[in-house]
Amino acid sequence: MGVLVGFCNGKAALGQSYWVPESLPTAGIALTVFPPLLCDSILLTRLFALYPPSSTRPATLLKIYAFPFCIKCARVVVLTLYVRSAVVEGYIPFIRDPNLIAEWAMQITDNT
Repeated sequence: MGVLVGFCNGKAALGQSYWVPESLPTAGIALTVFPPLLCDSILLTRLFALYPPSSTRPATLLKIYAFPFCIKCARVVVLTLYVRSAVVEGYIPFIRDPNLIAEWAMQITDNT
């Protein structure tokens, strides 16, 4: 991410912003919103360590893993919709975007 920001700022400082590829903002948005989802997956990994699938009954595994898995999938869908809408419609403020508000709520639920 630092290399991407440095590249953009360096080109702008040199007055050569037309050299920046059009896909660069999309990459910047994706690198900004998806890594927190991967970091939060550590909590799901802890569940696998606490309740190993080999020694836990399938019904219990379903009860334990269903909610975190559904939240992870929903977060990926919402973040993908945000990146798509940001690319198609241009800049969307973080505070007013309904997709990010939903993602923040799911992140709070996912971390508890």
